Amino acid sequence: LSLNYNDVYGKNNEVKDTIIVQRKNMKGKRESRAVKLTSKAKEVLEEYNEWLTNEGNNEKEESPLFISQLKNRLSYRQMNTIYDKCFEELGLNKRLSTHSTRKTYARRAYEASGKDLVLTQKMMRHKNINSTVQYLSNISTEEVDKKMNEMKLF
Repeated sequence: LSLNYNDVYGKNNEVKDTIIVQRKNMKGKRESRAVKLTSKAKEVLEEYNEWLTNEGNNEKEESPLFISQLKNRLSYRQMNTIYDKCFEELGLNKRLSTHSTRKTYARRAYEASGKDLVLTQKMMRHKNINSTVQYLSNISTEEVDKKMNEMKLF
């Protein structure tokens, strides 16, 4: 939510291949981080830019990328409210937050990597592997029981 328009879009309003997330906008604030965008992310950002243009947001250069109805930077609280409304419209009774989407990403990255913890750590951009383990520690009791039964130790 801390990104500005020119962090993502370059000359001729084209989506950049890689964006730099400034350290001031990250937890821990150790160093800035380069994030390569996937083709799907670039596609969505291209559509988002078209929407911004159609909405009359022509003053984009240094402006916030994600904006409220009042054209201000979208806050985490506002984003969580948007999540709540989307879940309600879909008939889902779960709570979702900006942080829970990161946990979901961690789980999907872990599965996609063939359950490679080190690769997942790199995908999450964690310096300490224990941070990655914490993101993956919400395994259900049913899942643990199933895996224990599959081991067939006795």
